[in-house]
Amino acid sequence: MKKKMLVSLLLIGLVAALVAGGTFAYFTSVVTNTGNTFTAGTLDIKTNTPTSAFFNIGGTSGMKPGDSGSATLTLTNSGTIAASNVALSTAITPTVGPNKGDLANDLYVTVSVNGTPINATPETLTQFAASAPTLAGIAAGGTETFTVAWTFKDNGTPNSNTTEDNAYQGSSDSVAFTFTANQ
Repeated sequence: MKKKMLVSLLLIGLVAALVAGGTFAYFTSVVTNTGNTFTAGTLDIKTNTPTSAFFNIGGTSGMKPGDSGSATLTLTNSGTIAASNVALSTAITPTVGPNKGDLANDLYVTVSVNGTPINATPETLTQFAASAPTLAGIAAGGTETFTVAWTFKDNGTPNSNTTEDNAYQGSSDSVAFTFTANQ
């Protein structure tokens, strides 16, 4: 009898819960917002001479002590975000002539960006390459001019056919400037 009563109470409780739950109603509404996009910007610097050197000092005839000149390269940020700075690295590959002189040790350069020197006094190409300067940034869509002014130092009359300026006869240096733009 107790068992029947317990089962009856449970059934009554279950029915009451179902009736009570069925009488409560609520409203819902759902909306989905689509088409949201996250797009990364671009930082893309280019040069006006992307596949070739911007200078060939001396050309086929070669240069001599006392010669000087300059060459300008234009850097453009064709990306959509600004570069906060541009790191410059310079790699030199020397080809020494018969008298074993490395031209980079007597070729003096002054480098400027938009007419402002980044090395206050002329340095040898070797010294400049070791300095690895950081240049100012470039705005999105902006340009900067990079100019290398050079002088092949004239050390006067050599004492022999293989020393002083004569050490550089037939020597050349291949130079690669690498510009790395940073956000």
